[in-house]
Amino acid sequence: MSKTTKLLSLFLCTVLMLSIFIACNKDEAQNTDDVWATAIYKEDTMMGGGDKAVTVVVTAAEKSVTFTLNTNADSLGDALTEFGLIKGDVGEFGLYLKEVNGIPADYDKDGYYWGFYQNGEYMMTGVDGTKIKGGEQFELIRTK
Repeated sequence: MSKTTKLLSLFLCTVLMLSIFIACNKDEAQNTDDVWATAIYKEDTMMGGGDKAVTVVVTAAEKSVTFTLNTNADSLGDALTEFGLIKGDVGEFGLYLKEVNGIPADYDKDGYYWGFYQNGEYMMTGVDGTKIKGGEQFELIRTK
């Protein structure tokens, strides 16, 4: 093989690898935009006039929005439902979240689910089984 052929092969491989890298990053950026295109709220928002204040951070595709919910609800699920922030299906284990803030995550369809945390710790209850007193901080993270 001549030196010119080797250099040409190396150049073409480099161009191919760069093209693949750019295409993958473009798809990821597009998915980020697509996920947030359906969001109801895209900025931090305060809602309600109840006696208990609860903070909920919703994260999807490396973007987050923080909700401060002022509610009289007894459970986090009731508070989130009160403000139209969640949708899902009720099953034998409680509410299975399929949408938060208008952003879908349906494991059966797209491989994503809503991870539920309090102060960075994974919760062993669902949002509908989590009692609130006020002052708590929760996170809902779209996870694959």
